[in-house]
Amino acid sequence: MMSAGADRAWNARDAILLWLYEMKMQGNGSPVVDVGDVQAAANWAAEPITADEVASATNYLKDQGYIKGSGAFGGGVPRPAITSDGENLVAQGLSVRPGPAQQANTTGVTNTYNVTTNAPTNVAIGSNNFTQTFAPTGEQVESLLAVANALERLLASQEPVDAGRVEALADDVRAAAAEPEQDKNKLMAILSNVIGAVSTAAGSEMGQQVTNLAVGVIQSLG
Repeated sequence: MMSAGADRAWNARDAILLWLYEMKMQGNGSPVVDVGDVQAAANWAAEPITADEVASATNYLKDQGYIKGSGAFGGGVPRPAITSDGENLVAQGLSVRPGPAQQANTTGVTNTYNVTTNAPTNVAIGSNNFTQTFAPTGEQVESLLAVANALERLLASQEPVDAGRVEALADDVRAAAAEPEQDKNKLMAILSNVIGAVSTAAGSEMGQQVTNLAVGVIQSLG
């Protein structure tokens, strides 16, 4: 099972690549990495990304061909430019993680649950290592419905997203809201997929609204 620190590193890589994509679409093909801008564009909801994490992330992205640019003496790529491979990945809402394709999670959010050993175990969003059921509160149900409604409004706004996938996720979220008992891990995976599905519209008001609502529900699950 991936540790919270490792999961965060992958999230940071996805977040930086998403930001570079947004900057490229705005006409800035080789920006100086600004952590605040990265976190705002990616709706980062965890502890701030550090300089060391930026250096590690940009080194990896360059090694994999997702960005290009000159390396700095202290490490990292201070003025990266996203490549066509990087653009294609972001446009599909996919993560840079190796292995089977999975949705990008740019929020930095992982969660700690207590399992049968009573020892805290860090579990990444989308992990299939265990099942934990819970009864959602009325507020959580309302928040889930708000996510579903926001996804449907995003579809109506004709933002550049995969309409079929977003529609299916809206149905999944609405169905989850109707369940009296939830598989927490499954719900976290659905919400993570929501964030990934709208990543190409994350710079728009509607895209940010969907992401913020989904992150809010994830954080409420604790």
